[in-house]
Amino acid sequence: MSFADKSQFEYLAQALVKEFPALQNTSTNSTFFQFTGEPIEADWGDGSSLAAYHDANTGPGSLDGFYTPTSIDVAQSYQDFIASIAPSNFGTNSQYQGFQAQLSALASEYATLSTKALADFKTWIAQNPSFAPDFAGFKGYTTWLTTDATGGPAWKAKLDDNKGQQAAVIKSIAEFMTSVDSTLARAQKASQDPANMATLVSDSGVTGSYPFTSIQDITGAMAAWTSMAAGNYELDTTINAETISATPWNQVVTTTVSRSCGKISTNTEIDYNRIVTDTKFNLRVCAIGARVFTVSRGNWFDASWLTSSNFSLPEGCRFKVADFFGPQGTLKMIPVSMLVIYKPRVEITISTQTFDETVSNYFSASASLSLFGLNFSLGASLNNIAIRDDGTQTVKIVLDSYSAPNTVPQLFGVSSQSFYRP
Repeated sequence: MSFADKSQFEYLAQALVKEFPALQNTSTNSTFFQFTGEPIEADWGDGSSLAAYHDANTGPGSLDGFYTPTSIDVAQSYQDFIASIAPSNFGTNSQYQGFQAQLSALASEYATLSTKALADFKTWIAQNPSFAPDFAGFKGYTTWLTTDATGGPAWKAKLDDNKGQQAAVIKSIAEFMTSVDSTLARAQKASQDPANMATLVSDSGVTGSYPFTSIQDITGAMAAWTSMAAGNYELDTTINAETISATPWNQVVTTTVSRSCGKISTNTEIDYNRIVTDTKFNLRVCAIGARVFTVSRGNWFDASWLTSSNFSLPEGCRFKVADFFGPQGTLKMIPVSMLVIYKPRVEITISTQTFDETVSNYFSASASLSLFGLNFSLGASLNNIAIRDDGTQTVKIVLDSYSAPNTVPQLFGVSSQSFYRP
């Protein structure tokens, strides 16, 4: 296969998986690595914070090479799933079905409340546009729910009350099930046991109870990264036709990934084929900091129930197996680790001819370039980032964030355990 036949994302993924083997290990637990594809701040700091909970429990939306944040809450989905399982030949029990009917009604009410709350959130943002930046991105709605004087906390109170009622029914199911299937009953009790919950505080000071979830603290890594000198990199990999690996980048369903080399904030997309087929092409990706942070979940979670094939959902259950494990299922991919980088540097070397004929036309003063989901400022002058070498007839484009002010660590990729069932 020609070097130009694959996206640079595919070759970079191969290099990352080789350097950080924990990112992907399909032979033991079906773990697959996905690039974030867009800038996402690694903002959890304290690995047991509410921010860490949200990052670790945000289920991916796609099954290809890119992690797409969604509104899926893995912990909540697991609780729904474990409460819905019935022992074999037990799903028609009238008392059990009565409990499931209560859960179904509460779940329907919760969905209605969520829809109305989200609509209210959108209305509030439209009426208060100056606050929009504070509630941007996929976490904006969650932030709104816990911010006083926005209308969000009132909706959160209703949603929390509903979840409390659901938890009570699930506890009743587990107690009822003890004599029928003690193993399943224990798992159902554990999913709601207060001992397995953590009290977390939002940025606005609102407290809530959440299934214990943590990510390794990032504070220690930040202390090391901020003291490192320019030129010292935890990640330093070169990609060209001679250095590519034969190791495939395993993906869950499809190998479809972006073929573009990058995008500029002026909505200009860089011609991938012209650059990568250049005889002088060389890509170097570095980062002052690059580490894998592992996700941990408390005793409320038992992944063996997700891999087992001997569970059944009772007659009349509000869920179908595809709701959890199909292509749109809420438990199809569960994050297990996060690849975080700090102060990245990317060098692209191409021939002077390709640069003059193609790349130089992309430059836009004061614009930013998104490359591998990383944002770099192009600056006011092209000469600030392009280094010509007349001897080799090449131009090296250097995008470096080392000296950038207020640089924050970025989530570069997410590894998730796959429970997808075609």
